[in-house]
Amino acid sequence: MRPNREKIAIPRFGEDVAPCFGASATIAIFITEDGEIVDQVDFTLHSQRALDRIRLLRDQEVDTLICGGLQERVEEMIAAAGIRVFSWVAGNAEELLAAYLRGQLHSRSGPSHPREQQDRGDLSTVKDQKR
Repeated sequence: MRPNREKIAIPRFGEDVAPCFGASATIAIFITEDGEIVDQVDFTLHSQRALDRIRLLRDQEVDTLICGGLQERVEEMIAAAGIRVFSWVAGNAEELLAAYLRGQLHSRSGPSHPREQQDRGDLSTVKDQKR
């Protein structure tokens, strides 16, 4: 049986989620199998252009983006590329990733994904939640 594999991208500022997607200098892509982190790849971002960042996400076959501030237009382009978006979250990147893997992460704008447009659910954010 093949494991359930997912790639989750988080723009970072130190150990935290970068406050703005467009201004982050690095992005970590976590690879999970059956809800467990099995690998992490870090990318240095040389361009602040949204299209370059979206291209990286697409080329790396990212399934989910967890990020801080994000322009609505950029969020729509990312969702149109088939990537689920949890935006406007703040806090420690690994704690937010753990909350996502437990199904407890909610973005202020709601998850953006073509399959989830009709059911946005709770619009709160997980912040400083302990394991």
